[in-house]
Amino acid sequence: MAEPGRYLGGLTTGGLGATDIGNKAAIGGISREFYHRIARHYSERAVWSSETAEEFFKRNKRGQAGASSLQGEDATMWTFEPHVAEQVYYAMIREARVPLYFGQRLAAVKKDGKRIVEFTTEGGRIFRAKMFIDATYEGDLMAKAGVSFHVGREANATYD
Repeated sequence: MAEPGRYLGGLTTGGLGATDIGNKAAIGGISREFYHRIARHYSERAVWSSETAEEFFKRNKRGQAGASSLQGEDATMWTFEPHVAEQVYYAMIREARVPLYFGQRLAAVKKDGKRIVEFTTEGGRIFRAKMFIDATYEGDLMAKAGVSFHVGREANATYD
């Protein structure tokens, strides 16, 4: 994983701990796993120091049914503390044995036809892979690769 800055997690670890979510069923894959791990963390009574989970959910309606919804195989939580998000991300990185490189600002992208095959950083490091995930806020890798994009939110009807 190549990170241009010095911190893992972007907005979620930098202070934005309330996810703006409409259709929770539309969230899957790695993102869903993240929110599930957040719920697992908050399902532990010991992590609640300023208030109980029940008090929090009574005060904050944020689409969460209540503390009992933190239990179970499909549990998710959409509001969290940034340090908890960071712990979750680091755990996921460790478990997947993904090497993490900080300070790697994107310089160039090499493609084979429409497929990205490698990118180079300003420091000269080359990253090659069968697949790339652009998890940047601005879509830096996709933009540099010439992938089409849309600014703003598209209508719900566009992707159902």
